[in-house]
Amino acid sequence: MTTTDQRLINELANQPAPGSTTSGGGITLQRGLAAAEPAWRALEREAIFTPYQRFDWIAEIARAQQLEDADFVTLQIEFDGSPAALLPLHLHRKAGCTFAAIPGSSFGNSDWMPVRRDAAALLTRPVLNRAFAQLRDEAGVDVLSFEHLPPQWRGIDNPLLSFPHQPSPDHFYYADIAPTMLETLPKKRRVDILRGRRRLEETLGPVTLRRATTLEHIDQVHAAFLEHRSVRFRQMGVPNVFAEPHFRALFRDGAIAGASEDKPAVALHALYVGEEIVATAVGTYSPCHYSQYINSNTDGPASKYSLVGLLMFLLVEDLIAAGISSIDMGVGDFAYKTSWTQKTPINDAAIALSAKGTAAAALLNGKRALKRHIKQNDKLWSFAKQLRQWRQPKPD
Repeated sequence: MTTTDQRLINELANQPAPGSTTSGGGITLQRGLAAAEPAWRALEREAIFTPYQRFDWIAEIARAQQLEDADFVTLQIEFDGSPAALLPLHLHRKAGCTFAAIPGSSFGNSDWMPVRRDAAALLTRPVLNRAFAQLRDEAGVDVLSFEHLPPQWRGIDNPLLSFPHQPSPDHFYYADIAPTMLETLPKKRRVDILRGRRRLEETLGPVTLRRATTLEHIDQVHAAFLEHRSVRFRQMGVPNVFAEPHFRALFRDGAIAGASEDKPAVALHALYVGEEIVATAVGTYSPCHYSQYINSNTDGPASKYSLVGLLMFLLVEDLIAAGISSIDMGVGDFAYKTSWTQKTPINDAAIALSAKGTAAAALLNGKRALKRHIKQNDKLWSFAKQLRQWRQPKPD
């Protein structure tokens, strides 16, 4: 049986792409992450992309997860002989099918296809059908999977949403940054943050925000982050996922690798009161954007104040000074995010590229739809969290 997606891909695979002289001349499948690096970095100087398609972020994921270079492929698209877009993918095999996804997609915040602004209008469904047919034929991909697809990025519609898609289980929290962002916070919120800062300074010491850029400082901030999150997860009755080896390596090694950069792929910020770290943020940058991947705060005496709010206030000050024009606080519905960002619907898509992938794609889409139904229903989500806590091993 041929699905609607497969039929369209097959029918349109032979149509010439705009700007190419033959049906296949504008698309190249590059194997291996290392081999793709030169063209990828060159395109980054011109392309629109989120931090989660940055070469340095994906390279850190590859190292942290010890992924094989042979399992990476990159689709590169040219118009009129000039590189215009690329799609980095990692292949994995399960139940007899080959799946392709942007590396880190399942725990990242936004899937996107880096594209030059002047070429975005040419990145049409027929062009992508040809590219995906080539991905199937040359790399044997059965299912192409995307998660957390934002509708737009920096004024460009997401080209991947030309394929059938469905709402993600969570929402995405995004905002443009204006020089007046801090002044236009809701008055009560701004007053509460500044009052908390004043009282902290009066009772516990000076309040400062510092980014970790030395090995010793990175280790200190990372240790504080892990401790904060461990306490929080223990209260929730779930294990600390960020203590797992691949997350430890991603955050620590990524921060070390980018220590000398102004806008690194992994940045650790710490909020200090005196010399105590009371809150932390792990984030990543693209040229004009900062994404806060995760934050933490202490449960000590300072916790009665809005520590995450104060951390965000000082961080936004730094981002404005650095010329950053937008920010996100990732996926996941938490009320505190709405003080800084706007709740934005995002989408997932599992696309069958072969007959073998039809059932797998349908199963994946169904699983994500069920997850959304649970997470967006207060009663079901409360029950799911209780069940998750009950299933965790009890301490001796």
